[in-house]
Amino acid sequence: MSPRSSEQFEQIRHQKQKHIMEVSLRLFGAAGYHSTSISHIAKEAGISKGLLYNYFDSKEALLLQILDKGMNTLFAHYLAIDPRHFNREHMRAFIAKSFAVLQDNPVYWRLYFQVLLQPGVMEMYQDKLARIYQHFITVSHAYFVHMGFKNPSTEILLFGALLDGLSLQYILSPETFPLQTIRDELIERYCSPQT
Repeated sequence: MSPRSSEQFEQIRHQKQKHIMEVSLRLFGAAGYHSTSISHIAKEAGISKGLLYNYFDSKEALLLQILDKGMNTLFAHYLAIDPRHFNREHMRAFIAKSFAVLQDNPVYWRLYFQVLLQPGVMEMYQDKLARIYQHFITVSHAYFVHMGFKNPSTEILLFGALLDGLSLQYILSPETFPLQTIRDELIERYCSPQT
């Protein structure tokens, strides 16, 4: 058997980090972030506590990486686009992506929102979240002005609230929520010029 390449080691490391993050999210969602110890995470992940620290510097760093993963999954496409060039196709893709990531893994998102809403967790993530939302606001405002919405600033709040609320509705009842119909309605509302 030949020795592993650096690419193979990196792939193994990535898979182990992913496993630790999945276990941690499940534990944080079930017992709470503050009540879940690094020892418990390591035990559930099937590794030693010392080895866990080879992958994550601290429980807070682990949590922040979990939250980053969720936000990046949702907003990577949105954040990559210059606000001056954001158009209907970009908005359609963003709305479709938002619903697709929910549909692909509702259990992950249920736990993600549970963890995000725990006392003290949002404060740890506040600065990073503020940067993401600032770009979201800048891009959305330019888009809503271009599309002819009467009050773009209010529309941003409504759009964000709709996405959050619809996401939570789907997470709470994925079997009965008409995801595709709601997605299509949002696309129609936000990808058609206002008259």
